[in-house]
Amino acid sequence: MTESSISISNLLDKQNNGLEIERIVKQGELDYLEATTQWLEENSISVTDHSKYLPRTIVEKIMDEAIGTNRLRPSFSATKKSNSLASLD
Repeated sequence: MTESSISISNLLDKQNNGLEIERIVKQGELDYLEATTQWLEENSISVTDHSKYLPRTIVEKIMDEAIGTNRLRPSFSATKKSNSLASLD
């Protein structure tokens, strides 16, 4: 295997990628969207290819953050449910 094929196979490990993004978030300076964007840029991965590289849990955390911080258009937010209990009020 060449170095580039080893690198590509490492990037296809969604679980490891998710752990790396979690590590960035735990440093406290970036939220999930920012940390994921940074990770994608550092690895020269297009945002449109995210599903090949990111675990579903990271995508869900980004969606929950986006809904919680009103980063989504109201029409889109209304169709998505957050995993919090706040909606039960």
